Parts: sequence; C-alpha cells; structure tokens
Amino acid sequence: MRKPVDGARRRVAAWAIAAFVSVAVLTVPAASAAPNPTLPVALGSRFVGNISAPGLTAGGSGTLGFTLSNPLNGTIRAISLSLQLYNYSAFPGGASGSGTLSDPPLLVTPSSSGLWANFTWPSLAPGASIVPRGSVGVTTSSATPLGAYAVRFALRFVGSNGTAYVLESRGWFSDTAWAEATAGPNGTTQLTSRSLQILNVSGLLPETSIQVYGSSFDIALYAILAGAFVLTGVGAYAYFRRTRRHARSGI
Repeated sequence: MRKPVDGARRRVAAWAIAAFVSVAVLTVPAASAAPNPTLPVALGSRFVGNISAPGLTAGGSGTLGFTLSNPLNGTIRAISLSLQLYNYSAFPGGASGSGTLSDPPLLVTPSSSGLWANFTWPSLAPGASIVPRGSVGVTTSSATPLGAYAVRFALRFVGSNGTAYVLESRGWFSDTAWAEATAGPNGTTQLTSRSLQILNVSGLLPETSIQVYGSSFDIALYAILAGAFVLTGVGAYAYFRRTRRHARSGI
C-alpha cells in the first residue's frame, strides 16, 4: 500500500532535480571571447608595409606585393597573414558594395586561387622582415567589371611572451563599429588604444585596392582613385591627430 506514495515521491524528486538543472543552466553566464591585448597604435603599419597593388586592364594579370616585418623586441611565432578581396567600387560614379560579382579579380598563390590568400611563417626575429618580399598573383578576365577592388589584411601571431595577437585592417569592421571606435571630442575623429579595445584588435593594418580599367581608361584618374583607397595605420593616425589639433585651434 506504500508503493503509490513512494512512486509519487520519486516523481517529485525527479521534477525537483530537473528544475534545479534547468535553473543552473540558465544562470551560467555565457562564455565570451577574451579581449585581444593591444599594441601601440603606430605599430600597425610597421608589421605590414610597402604594399604595391596592381592596376590592370581587364583580362590582364599582375602582382600584389607586401613586406611583413617584426617591429617588436622579441621573436614572433606561428605567424599567419590573410588577404581578402572584399569590396568593389565601380568606375565611374563610385557605386560600391560587397555583393558577389560574376568575374572579380582572383588572388593566386602556389596552392590556391580565389578571393582569399593565406600565408604562414614559423617565426620572425625582432627587427627582421621576410625575405623574399611577399607577393600574391592577381588575375582578371575580359569580363571583370571595371573599378576598384578593396583588399583587407589580417595578421595573427604569438609574441615572445606567449601572448596571441590579432591585427586587422579597416575593412573588417562595420561603419558603425568604426565610427564608435574613432569618435573623439567635439565631433572629431581619433585613433587611440581605446579604439583598439572597442574593435577588439591588437592593432590596425594597412589596406589597399586592385584597380581594373579599360584600355582607354584615363591613367591620371586611375592614379587618383588608387591613392584614395589606400589606408595605413600611421596615415590614419596622423590624420586623426591633425583633425583633433585643428579642432582645438579653431581652423
């Protein structure tokens, strides 16, 4: 006669345990990625520099070159550098977007061909640069739309103290995130260590663009547009500093 009571007790106990587990799961805080350590702002363009992007007639090919250096005082290891073609701006009119194109330029390495190019190195001594200079092939077809194709960079490595670092270029961040990170006083823009913390990167790298034009394209206009697409860490920092200084002086 006691069995129904025992069965009821077991059911109540089971419900209590289930309720406790549910509450425990719901109250465990969600895991979040640890913030990346920051480096001095001006160091960004010293890691990746001397970028030379090609200007090509549709159907032609060329080479995008760069230098990877170690400006730190210790050896860096497990180095990974990625390049990605991510945005397009048409000639003329400046229309832009990240939509898929039918025949975009391709980044070509000995092992891959596509919108991405990836490179790795085991280590780099302090003050040293990779030898030979890094390069990635660029190919186009006769159907490649004319315009500028922005290329963003991302660098990852482990420092001599065992800390992992992540550096990225402007193209990895949304306009909203970038505006928040670079907002200065009185409507000015500035790039500081706080900017890096907001963007959760260790530093900012340069960017460049590949230009594709027709055989009758005005080369002078091409040169102006090519210069407008290049963003370097030091260049951006100087601009932000100048903007802030002018704001203070009333110019």
